[in-house]
Amino acid sequence: AETSFESWAKTIPDSLPEFQAVISTVRNWHTEIFNYFDYRYTNGIVECLNNTIKSVERLGRGFSFEVLRAKVLFANAAAKPAKYSYKKPTARTSNTGSFGYATPMIPSAESRKLICGSGVDLFELSELLENNQL
Repeated sequence: AETSFESWAKTIPDSLPEFQAVISTVRNWHTEIFNYFDYRYTNGIVECLNNTIKSVERLGRGFSFEVLRAKVLFANAAAKPAKYSYKKPTARTSNTGSFGYATPMIPSAESRKLICGSGVDLFELSELLENNQL
């Protein structure tokens, strides 16, 4: 990509200031632009999230930051439940009652680990905004 860009840049005459501005911008942001060709990451998801938040802000006209933040993070229609992983019971833990019947194992708070916190599925929130359901 870098070789192709440099080859193209050499073909642009100085009499085209618009293209010279593009060349200058690409050279100023050289590392950031050409890293894409090595790692294939973009900030597209961040831009989508920013657009979703701006949509909520436009709909709310005059929301304070705290209200806007709460509306984006805790919108009930787009909320998703928290997910946990549980440790297996140790060998010393018995699950038989006094009559030898198996009793259900109720996981303790210490035995579970939060994998994914609750909050809003931002893609679901985006769809709700587009369909005027929020």
